[in-house]
Amino acid sequence: MTPDTDTVFSHRLALKPGADARPMTARVAEPAELAAVTAQLAIEGVETLALEARLETVDGVFRCRGEVRARVVQACVVTGEPVVADVVAPFERYLVVGAAPATESAIEVEPDERDVDHLDEPVVDVGAIAVEELALALDPYPRAPDADAVLAASNEATDAAPARRPFAVLARKRVAS
Repeated sequence: MTPDTDTVFSHRLALKPGADARPMTARVAEPAELAAVTAQLAIEGVETLALEARLETVDGVFRCRGEVRARVVQACVVTGEPVVADVVAPFERYLVVGAAPATESAIEVEPDERDVDHLDEPVVDVGAIAVEELALALDPYPRAPDADAVLAASNEATDAAPARRPFAVLARKRVAS
């Protein structure tokens, strides 16, 4: 991960080796940032977005722990209606300044080894992490409260019109024989 100056919700923190844990830092998105995050995530809307994070050093590696809270609006996968959801996404990232060590095999991973993000500069954009974590926490198939009724009605309409069913011709031939 490299610091990105074009991040739509930026909150950059300097990493200082050997420093004690920093107090919790917080950031709330402004309206323009909410619109940019909405566009980046390709959803109907991000009404609120807040981040709390803490940096500390653990065994010579920086650990960034925190939580993202957001209210989002997504389109129902059945009806297209807006679905409002509150998202709470805790996260924990490990960070090291410097290039990733070269390995002989790209699939060589120890089971107990932590995932570590390698940074080019001693700066981490926890705002960018927050947007990534929000994207991962979104419901991939949001459904409106009436989605089941709409699906049931759609299935009844499909059953009433057998010519639209892909195997209707085969079913009729089987009945005839």
